[in-house]
Amino acid sequence: MPKLRSIGLALVLSPSFVFASVEFRFVDKGSTPNYQYKQKTHQDLSAAAYYNKHVLLGFDGGKNSEFPEIRLSQYSQINQPAIKIQRQMSQQDIEGATYVDGVFLISSSLSQANEDTSEYRLLTGIEFNSDWSIRKEHKMPMRDLILSALNQQLKDPHWYARIAPSFGKLGGLNVEGLSVSHKNPKRVIFGLRSPLSGASFGAPTFGDEFSLFEGDAILVEVSSPLTYPAVTDVITLPLNGHGIRGMEYIDAIKGYLIIGGPVPKQTQFSLWFYQPETKTLEKLNIKHFEKLCRPEAVLSNPDLREIIILSESSGKACQGSSINYIKLAY
Repeated sequence: MPKLRSIGLALVLSPSFVFASVEFRFVDKGSTPNYQYKQKTHQDLSAAAYYNKHVLLGFDGGKNSEFPEIRLSQYSQINQPAIKIQRQMSQQDIEGATYVDGVFLISSSLSQANEDTSEYRLLTGIEFNSDWSIRKEHKMPMRDLILSALNQQLKDPHWYARIAPSFGKLGGLNVEGLSVSHKNPKRVIFGLRSPLSGASFGAPTFGDEFSLFEGDAILVEVSSPLTYPAVTDVITLPLNGHGIRGMEYIDAIKGYLIIGGPVPKQTQFSLWFYQPETKTLEKLNIKHFEKLCRPEAVLSNPDLREIIILSESSGKACQGSSINYIKLAY
């Protein structure tokens, strides 16, 4: 194992948040395998979740979400080809995953505004048997619930009128983070890439005074997500104009590790640590993070007190990427 190196934490960015002393240590870096889709070889990883020495990996399917996949790997073999899971239900544009109350939860982006796109609007769940064969699958529409909560709790009708009919990358609803909640291990937190909260947020097509780079990131907590879902909290975080591209709650250090990224498709990303009980928000400066082309998943292994930050490696912008994951310890 490489020698562990301490990671420095950045200064506090907002006077409403305080500083916390949590040390993350760099452990390793590497690459997960590429897979072949119609004569094209790439890796479009967008989600990851851990349970009992195994990792569920979600892939959003490349351009237009053509080939969405769920794969299963052992944690110790994450750099080896993962086994494709044959699902009974269809789900498009996979963007987030976590493990809650015995179920792997998987979220679509929820970004499609058209009514005939139900497969893009789902939260699904997979229960496995002890031999890791599928025992049961669940699904629950989630887009309308979250949109309604944003309208009711953020209380800005002009902002809502801009984001409700818009496509995700143009300022509408777009989920890319999913985590167990810090408040209750049976609740889930959705992290929104878009919209950002703020009176000036919106696509410039609504007017020159609006921008997709201004506003605070949004977290939405949902109870009983696969049975009787209800929004129980909406939280906003100042991430320097970034939305949320990946996240996971780490109970041992009482905080969320969050990947921030722009609403439009770009390659500037940030890494944050948020402790809700003390309202601590810190921007992290971690070696090799800048080498990840499009980091979109945070994988937490509480058994080893390790975190893996995973990136996709598809598209022209990611050609030549030397690594697509880094491993940290805490």
